[in-house]
Formats: sequence, structure tokens, C-alpha cells
Amino acid sequence: RKYFNSSFLFSPRGIEGRYDKIHLVPFGEFVPWGRLFPYWRRIILPEGGFEAGKDFTIFKIPNQGKFVVLICYEVIFPHLVRKSLGGQANFIVNITNDAWFGKTAGPYQHAAMTTFRAVENRRPLVRAANTGISLFIDAFGRREILKVKGQSIFTRGTLTKEITLAKGSTLYTRYGDVFAYLCLIVTLTTLIILRSSLLPLRCSL
Repeated sequence: RKYFNSSFLFSPRGIEGRYDKIHLVPFGEFVPWGRLFPYWRRIILPEGGFEAGKDFTIFKIPNQGKFVVLICYEVIFPHLVRKSLGGQANFIVNITNDAWFGKTAGPYQHAAMTTFRAVENRRPLVRAANTGISLFIDAFGRREILKVKGQSIFTRGTLTKEITLAKGSTLYTRYGDVFAYLCLIVTLTTLIILRSSLLPLRCSL
């Protein structure tokens, strides 16, 4: 029997879609090389842990739009979000349980990272966090955060907002980190050229 950390899309007709989390948390949801070290696996995760999903899911709302779901810390990985969109989804949903962070900087840092995913792909992002920070982020990184009596974690509340469905794709969505790699190549090439030009001349008489 296999267990997955999954999200579902429900409608009056029943379950319309399902996504199984692909990028699991090491030692929290699975034990690396657990099949090679079963004893180690039983000590760390006695319940057995989760299996990783294989495919991204694009959820569809009839006459509304398409979206993808990133579960928990999947949203901090730029390449994962880019691939999940597939150039089709109109917005991003992030669901997470940040309770294990406690009242530390963790929930705030986790929420801050989601802003970059929205801007990179020019997609609005909706985040629902259990004991964490729930918020809306538009395609330009502007945020509207759920706050109850001045608090944004370990409080109960709701936040409702209309979002603008995005279309098309950004340079990053299409090509990923090509620009970053190009910058790295240019930097290394420049350093090599500068180093070679500064080498002392050796003359023999």
C-alpha cells in the first residue's frame, strides 16, 4: 500500500482532479535511500512515509480558468513551479501547514519566497496556510496578507479577493535559468581573460 500527500479539487459533481506531491521533504515525508537502509527508515518514519507523485496536474474550473497546486515547500523551487505551469495555468495555488515552524521567522520566510514565483512567471498566487501566512499575490508581486487583530499566524480568519487570470508566458517560464547560466558564463570568461592579462611576463636571456 502506498501513501501520497495529495490535493484534490472538489465540485458538486465530486472529485474533479488530484495532484500528488512530487518534491517531498527529506526525513519529514520520506527517508532518502530508505529502501537501502530499512532499519534507519523505521526509526525516523515508523509509519513508512509518503511516495512521490510522478506527474503535474493542471486543475480546470469550467468557464473560469486553470491553476496548479504546489504543496508546502514545493513553492520555493523555481524550476518546479515553472514546469508545473506548463504554459497553460492561469494562476498558482500554494497550500501548506507551517505549524512545525512554530512562532519563528520560518513562516514569514516561507511566505516571502512565494512572491518570487508569482513574479517570475507573471501569475497571481493564492496561498492558504494552516497556522502560517495566508495571502494573495498578484502577477507583479503585490501582496494582500490575511491579518486578524494584527496577527498573521496561529489565528483563524478568511480572506477573499478577485484575481486577474494571466495568459501567455514569461522568458523565465519558457527558458528557465538560461539567463542566469549566460551571466555565469560571461563572468567566468571575464575572470579568465583578466587573469591571463595580469600574468607576469617571463623573459629568458
